[in-house]
Amino acid sequence: IAPTRSRSLISSMNYIKNPVSACRNIYQYIHEMIALIQSHELNHTSDELFHSETWDLCLRRWLKLSKDFYDKQKDRFNISKVPDIYDSIKYDLLHNKNALRFSCAEDLYVCSKALADIVVPQVRNCRFLVLFFV
Repeated sequence: IAPTRSRSLISSMNYIKNPVSACRNIYQYIHEMIALIQSHELNHTSDELFHSETWDLCLRRWLKLSKDFYDKQKDRFNISKVPDIYDSIKYDLLHNKNALRFSCAEDLYVCSKALADIVVPQVRNCRFLVLFFV
């Protein structure tokens, strides 16, 4: 999985250790984020999101990531969605951190970045990619 012995790839693999556990953690963080956004929406929070994004749109973004990332019927994670999750949490940390006030945002960021560091090179370098972890 790391033929080039890239330092960042090895570091990410050491951090992740078990990819299925990492996916479960990410999925849990996503659901905590969804619950937080729903509470902001229900309480009609006046905090504005970046570029006037609505709380509803933010919620839909995270709900879609959750739905696409984990297939409940098959009990499998779609690792091709990890870069999308990483991009989304990075965006929210950069632009919506003060409005969201999500205590686990940095944990979600670090975990999704480490997993993305493993997934992205594999997608680029492989002709065939198994998209699901069991």
